[in-house]
Amino acid sequence: MLVSVVIPTYNRAEYLNEAVESVLAQTFKDFEIIVVDDGSTDDTQKVAASWKGKLRYLRQQNSGPSAARNNGIKNSAGRFIAFLDSDDVWLPEMLENQVLMFERNPAAGLIATGYNLMNTERQLTKQIIMSSKDLADAAKGNHYMNFFATSSVMVKKLCFQATGVFNEKLRFAEDWDMWLRILQHYDFAYLPQALMNYRMHPDKISTTSLQNNMKNWQAVIDIHSSGTKICNDSILKRKRISWLYLNQAFAYRGNDPAVEKEFMWKSILAWPLWFPGRYAFFLKRLWSKSI
Repeated sequence: MLVSVVIPTYNRAEYLNEAVESVLAQTFKDFEIIVVDDGSTDDTQKVAASWKGKLRYLRQQNSGPSAARNNGIKNSAGRFIAFLDSDDVWLPEMLENQVLMFERNPAAGLIATGYNLMNTERQLTKQIIMSSKDLADAAKGNHYMNFFATSSVMVKKLCFQATGVFNEKLRFAEDWDMWLRILQHYDFAYLPQALMNYRMHPDKISTTSLQNNMKNWQAVIDIHSSGTKICNDSILKRKRISWLYLNQAFAYRGNDPAVEKEFMWKSILAWPLWFPGRYAFFLKRLWSKSI
């Protein structure tokens, strides 16, 4: 077995079929599918049972995405682990391209790809491909943001011997923490192709869950605030915090304009020398008030 596909899921019965179908439709066929049910209370178990013989189904008490992925890793037989969130979808060439990229880059521990954003009507709304500048920053160790979507990543299983598995204390930004740990020991390679569709949910983010998520994100920044190859640690940490504030602003967009504005300003103060769209945000606000 060459690739183990780990699909953690929690109350995503409505999407799980599509995720599994996208794996079975792969042009590369030497894989196993492991669905880890993190204590779902919907029809997830019934959906998984409908694929009997096509996948292995593991069920655990609700413990978060890190624990679910770790359970999948522990029970995997492949040399490589590919992660697919149960509400995302792979394009048919995903595994084939990643395996080929590993063959061409034997020093790499992690392969990531670009991806599309997909709305609830399955329409593709935006393509996310790392820029040449972001790739250069990442290659130099300047990982000021999470460049890799979880469902776009394949990892050599042996990496987890050196880095450990996902931090089960984290329920958010746990993937970024994992990639940062792997990249302290191994190179990475990137496929500038959109080979995965990342499903955007319309669910309103509650203030409580957002605050808990940001605490986890801050914890990852604190853990990895040193060890970069090229940047002064304090500068890298400021850039990471700026990115955190920017995402907080995006999370409140359309829900609480005052809080959105507050976090956008904090993002600028933390690191003013990137993402000019933040300045355009304030100019747009001023322009709308003057009309």
